[in-house]
Amino acid sequence: MRASWTGTIGFGLVNIPVRLYRAVEEHRARFRYLHRECRTPLVTRRYCPVHEEIVPWEEVVRGYEVAPNAYIVLEPEELERATAEKERRLEIEQFIDQTEIDPLYYDTAYYAEPTPEGRPAYSLLQQAMRQTARVAVAHMTMRGREARASIRPLEDALVVETLFYADEVRPPAQLDLPHGAASPRELRTAIRLIESLAAPFRPEQAADRYYERLMSIIEKKAEARAAEAQERPAGLLGELQASLSAAAESRREQP
Repeated sequence: MRASWTGTIGFGLVNIPVRLYRAVEEHRARFRYLHRECRTPLVTRRYCPVHEEIVPWEEVVRGYEVAPNAYIVLEPEELERATAEKERRLEIEQFIDQTEIDPLYYDTAYYAEPTPEGRPAYSLLQQAMRQTARVAVAHMTMRGREARASIRPLEDALVVETLFYADEVRPPAQLDLPHGAASPRELRTAIRLIESLAAPFRPEQAADRYYERLMSIIEKKAEARAAEAQERPAGLLGELQASLSAAAESRREQP
């Protein structure tokens, strides 16, 4: 497993060398766009509709849209000036109660793994945070961008979660929301329904049914293709039969 970030956690004057690893592995089927006729992956080209030509990389620049179809071009040296210093340090600023951070602010979660020399200080910080029921708020630099993060204990580990900035979280005031009060009887009934459905959160009981159904379809098609390949004669005859099968499947899939 490849580390996403390597550096130190700054806890006062104590430096704890750590490596950060993504804590979540999403189950997403990644598809490629293919040419239906020949099953060849399609290639994305840098096409300019004004000049009606493919643009080479040396003519590609980065632009920021300031108005519809109006862009400010940023040169590489200007982008470099905006890039945060590559300081490999996760500096703790304060400790707070975890309930003070609204879940909307959480972005990406990482497990922090200590290096051998950082294990004693890592264990000390983890145990102290667990006993005080506190989480840390820290700042760091990741991929050239300054970020805020929280650090909290989970079992024997420390979890680092990057946080969105306040101006990145949209306020609910932008929505057209109801403001009328519910009747007392309706409210009592709704509360009873909530209490009847109350149960401990057990994430292991939930499954991504769409992903499971999709992978089942893919596995069956892969098995059918493998069985067909085993039955197919070798050489030119086999290639011709494979071409016929592909053409027939392509016709079946056409709307």
